Amino acid sequence: MRKKQVWLEATHLFKSPTINKSGIGNYTENIIKGVLDQENANNYHFSIAANLFFTNKKRYIAGIRSKDFSYLYSRFIPGKVWNQLLKRKLMPPIEFLHLKKPDAVVNFDFTAIPTAKKVKNITVVYDLSFLKFRKYSDSKNAEYLTKEVPKSVHKSDIIVTISENSKKEILDEYDVDSKKIKVINPGIDHNFFTPRDKTEIEIVKKKYGINTNYILYTGTIEPRKNIDGILDAYSKLPENIKNSYSLVLAGGKGWLDRDIHQKLEKLSNLNIIMTGYVDYEDLPALYSGATLFIYPSFYEGFGMPPAEAMACGTPVVTSNNSALPEVVGKAGIMVDASDTLEIRKSIEKIINDKNLQKELIKKGYAQARKFSWEDSSRKMMDVIEEALKR
Repeated sequence: MRKKQVWLEATHLFKSPTINKSGIGNYTENIIKGVLDQENANNYHFSIAANLFFTNKKRYIAGIRSKDFSYLYSRFIPGKVWNQLLKRKLMPPIEFLHLKKPDAVVNFDFTAIPTAKKVKNITVVYDLSFLKFRKYSDSKNAEYLTKEVPKSVHKSDIIVTISENSKKEILDEYDVDSKKIKVINPGIDHNFFTPRDKTEIEIVKKKYGINTNYILYTGTIEPRKNIDGILDAYSKLPENIKNSYSLVLAGGKGWLDRDIHQKLEKLSNLNIIMTGYVDYEDLPALYSGATLFIYPSFYEGFGMPPAEAMACGTPVVTSNNSALPEVVGKAGIMVDASDTLEIRKSIEKIINDKNLQKELIKKGYAQARKFSWEDSSRKMMDVIEEALKR
């Protein structure tokens, strides 16, 4: 009997060697690995599909154990041409590029690629930040998603999103049946994000120039993450705390970060450490060594850093908006992202109360355990099977 053909469209995963460590890339890679590791995966033939021009080196996802899968590379269309064809609706159904026909396609990057009518489409729409916080988004990308996401939502048999908050936003924005939307949270690698010992912590601290106790933020350095709010709150802390605790901003350059760097120059007298991009392997020790983790973002589709910090035994201060309450539950302190005073007071409260630290750490371990790639991958497999049965 012919096995059903399921294509996992993941072009974005192969654009850069580091993209698989980004939010969308991390989700895509881990879900793909997990789906291929399911027992019932053997009932299907999975293909990881990507547009990779013939002048680029082929790339592969490490750690896949399944034998019944293949890579499908479209090698004849340069990336820029591919994007223009999609935007102008000139892209032929994907089957014509590969001379094969899938039964279902999982689109992991907001929009559904062109397919024949009988092909089942599953599309992952992570959040609606391109609508909700357009001023913090790349204008061209936001314009493209604003135009194309609603088409993909209506074309797709099932929409996957990553939080109940994102599901609500999709329902509010688009005329779609709620039964069509499935929530599959990102997961945590609980073998990797664990508390690290003092020796490992000290090695990582030395690597990034940290020589005191510290308050930690990890993520892209961009306005949507409310770096301004973090800097304002830290600058207004009592002198004894600022003298004893560095503020560590760990992350790469982001969108519209010029004003942030100008503010950092004005605060150059304070003990603020900019690490730049942090090696993924260093994150658990960096989390583990922090006295607290600060993440007062204005908007998140989910928000993995607070969950990772909790898994590493670090108390968390985060925002009470978007999906962040789902992530933190009752295991962290939630604040109004626009209230610098509230952010500052929460930092002081944790630093000055050892019993509160212990309580948050204990609750954080339990909360972080709610998110696993095994569970998320099982849910994605259920979604694939549901789509194929429709």
